Amino acid sequence: MGVIDKVFTSIDPYTSEETSHIQVGEKIASFELSLSSSQRVDLSTVLKNTPVLLHFIRGTWCPYCRAHLKQVNEWSKQRRHNITSIIISDEPRDTLQAWKMKMGYSWLFASDPNKEIIKRFGLDYTEHECQNQHYF
Repeated sequence: MGVIDKVFTSIDPYTSEETSHIQVGEKIASFELSLSSSQRVDLSTVLKNTPVLLHFIRGTWCPYCRAHLKQVNEWSKQRRHNITSIIISDEPRDTLQAWKMKMGYSWLFASDPNKEIIKRFGLDYTEHECQNQHYF
């Protein structure tokens, strides 16, 4: 079980209201991740070793997500703390792994094809919403 330290809210594109389904300090039950390397790992196992920073992306095709990951890459080069970053997308594992290798990223990439984890954090989206930059 992990404890939420920070929550970055999103803006509902239709109401312009902030939305968040998880609150700071809230304990979340562990869940299993299907990594792009074809391994499966439980979040609680990773949390035993380091704090975890979850990044949810729409996909490797999304220009806003790509820009975000470039910033994460710069940040990770500068950080001094041992933090495990996990990138979660609903794209297939093979697609995520190929892109990870192409970009040279060292983080863990996890596929959530049924959006179970994504929905758990209240981050499901529609294709229409993906076209709006302010949704990110």
